[in-house]
Amino acid sequence: MLIVFFYINKLLYIEHKHNVVIKEVKVLRKLHHKAIIRMKNAFIDNNNLVIVMECASGGELKEYLHRKEKLEETEARNIFKQIADGINHCHNLNVIHRDLKLENVLFATKGCQHIKVSLKYTLNRL
Repeated sequence: MLIVFFYINKLLYIEHKHNVVIKEVKVLRKLHHKAIIRMKNAFIDNNNLVIVMECASGGELKEYLHRKEKLEETEARNIFKQIADGINHCHNLNVIHRDLKLENVLFATKGCQHIKVSLKYTLNRL
C-alpha cells in the first residue's frame, strides 16, 4: 500500500492551529471505511507535525469524467454509491466533509473503479 506524508511546520502548528489540527487528527483516526482515505499515523518530528495517509494513486474523479465525457448509468451508480457509503459513514460518526467536490474523490489505483474520498483537513464535527 502506498502512503503519503503531510508535513505541518511545528511552529505554525503550535502557535496558531494546535487545537484545530489535534481535533482533525482525532477525527481522522476514527474513520475506517473502504471509501475513505485512512490516516495511518501522526507524529511530531524535530520540525514538523507529520500525518501519514493512505495514498489513492488512480487520479481524481474530475479528470476521469473530463476524459470520458459521460458515464454509463451502471458505472455512475457504482461511483455514486461508494461516495454515498463513505460520506454516510462519516455522518454516522457525526463528522461532515466541508469540501466534497470532484477533486476530492479519487480512484484507489489506476484502472480500478474503487473510490476513495479524501478528507485531509476538511472535516468538522457536527
